[in-house]
Amino acid sequence: MEFYFHCEVYISVWRVAGLAYNGSDVALEHTYAAGVIISADTRYNVFSSGEQSCDLRSQLTQLVVSMSINWIEASSEDNLDHQTTSTSITAMVDMKRILAELLGTCWLVFFGCGAMAGGANTQFAAAFAWSASYMAVHYLYGSDSNPAVTIAHILNGDMGAVQGLIDIVAQGAGAVAGSALLLLMVHNTAIEAHTGTNKVSGAFHNENAFIGEALITFFVVTAIMEIKSNANCSPLAVGLAYFLAHLVLFPIDGCSVNPARSFAPAVIGSFHSHDDSVTDVDKMWTDHWVFWIGPIAGAIIAAMWRKMTGDSSADQADPEGVTKADQVEDQLEKVA
Repeated sequence: MEFYFHCEVYISVWRVAGLAYNGSDVALEHTYAAGVIISADTRYNVFSSGEQSCDLRSQLTQLVVSMSINWIEASSEDNLDHQTTSTSITAMVDMKRILAELLGTCWLVFFGCGAMAGGANTQFAAAFAWSASYMAVHYLYGSDSNPAVTIAHILNGDMGAVQGLIDIVAQGAGAVAGSALLLLMVHNTAIEAHTGTNKVSGAFHNENAFIGEALITFFVVTAIMEIKSNANCSPLAVGLAYFLAHLVLFPIDGCSVNPARSFAPAVIGSFHSHDDSVTDVDKMWTDHWVFWIGPIAGAIIAAMWRKMTGDSSADQADPEGVTKADQVEDQLEKVA
């Protein structure tokens, strides 16, 4: 019994419609599936080889259909995984907040240091200028404009670590931009070298400034966290907190309580290291640790304090409001 079997297989490719998932605005790429067209030229003798040809055609067709389905499902899963990853990253970061921190800190340093360069070198004048600047950017942008405050929010669970770290970078960049704009405005003038750089006064030691920065940052951060948790508080309260801080710390080290506020003038001030009118350029950086470690230590203590004490009575529900809510609920139950 001789059996001659010859099969020619032709592979054609056709397009399967691309799938779109409207909920995520992500369209799956067009996928392709292979189709099999079988042309069998069969020679046989007394045995029926037609059944064998049909079996081969059926098996190959089932194989291709199965592969096509698996291919489409795999492509869908890959795209959905990519979509989920992109969505999760986007959800972790608030771009509007980042821009608010960038722009808010820029204007804060520009106006605060600009007022000092313009002659607000007395204790009261500096306190008023900085408190007004903090109050304005808080009202306009809702920004912290202070890495110490942002660190406290992260530790207190008010924001994610990724968002907080990006905010701190934005604050630093905004502060440098504000200081650079100030330098651009006063370039080639008598006040070019006096743009609000923090330095420990000769009458005090670095340890004195560190303790002052830590204690007063603790007060400022505690006040700001309380203010932000109470919708009835106005930006004026933020300004008052910084006003008191500058009244005490300005004679000691020019008052920082904000690492970004100290970092930017130091960076821009370094460009004047060749200028004989700038004194203690090296001291500007040797003292610089005070304006980072001090405020951050105060912020950490403030966050710990907030964790231990919880929200104040300003955050709690108004007993009168609770009573009214209960009355409304009772009336609804009666109606039902």
